[in-house]
Amino acid sequence: MAERPARQRMPERYQLVCVCFLAAASCYLDRVGFPLAYTSMASKVGVSKETQGAVHSAFYNGYTVSQARARPVTAQPVRCLRGRSRPP
Repeated sequence: MAERPARQRMPERYQLVCVCFLAAASCYLDRVGFPLAYTSMASKVGVSKETQGAVHSAFYNGYTVSQARARPVTAQPVRCLRGRSRPP
């Protein structure tokens, strides 16, 4: 029986890119799916339109604030994405 070559690990920077992609995809799915699911469930339970509007605006305002707070963090280059640690 021929021996199989050792399986190589994906480089750390590519792993980080994949994780970031999955996190971004999750955010977009959440941003699109929440209003649809909440509106459907709230109308079945009998939540008023004013309360639905307040919940939707709180969700979007929280999303906006979290994106604005993350901007300074993402503005810095990530060391492992550059491939080597060199000064900027």
